[in-house]
Amino acid sequence: ITIENEGDLTASAYSNNIALAAGIYVNTDGDISIDNSGQIVATASVYAEYDFTFAGAAGIKATSSDGAIDITNSGLISVAAYVYDQAGVYVSTASAIGIDADGYSVSIDNTGNIDAFASNDMVLGNSIAIGINAEATADITISNSGDISLAGSSGDGYYLGGSYPNYIRFTGDFTATGIKAESTYGSISIDNSGDIS
Repeated sequence: ITIENEGDLTASAYSNNIALAAGIYVNTDGDISIDNSGQIVATASVYAEYDFTFAGAAGIKATSSDGAIDITNSGLISVAAYVYDQAGVYVSTASAIGIDADGYSVSIDNTGNIDAFASNDMVLGNSIAIGINAEATADITISNSGDISLAGSSGDGYYLGGSYPNYIRFTGDFTATGIKAESTYGSISIDNSGDIS
């Protein structure tokens, strides 16, 4: 699958349970090639009425079980994920990822700026903001010269599980990662000259 995009893309999703928004999304068994120079804005919002809700926003998301993924991006990517507590429930996740690739091998060349924001006001709400995320069985190569800006917030409460005196304390977390790469068997090469904040 080959995708070339020069236009501006906006994706929005709203739900009371699961909301997924992606500017470009590809899922296949074979090779994927994506070349994007347009601006991408993706926003996912969940007004949670249930536990285990999920809001996920991605600028470019590519998944291939057996193929090579090659992504070139020069456009601005802005992603945001929000979870709002509407019913006093506890557990949820808000995830905002600029470029997200999972394949047999992954190559990413990014020169565009990436803004990722994740907010979660559930008691045990987890928030994740990642600029570039790559997972592969074999080799991963990432070159980034764009600036990556990450921000967000997580649940401010806690829950005690178990029974006295062996309580387990559960809390919400906010995790921000500029560039993340995980390979099962291959090598990982990352060349970054952009600012990450």
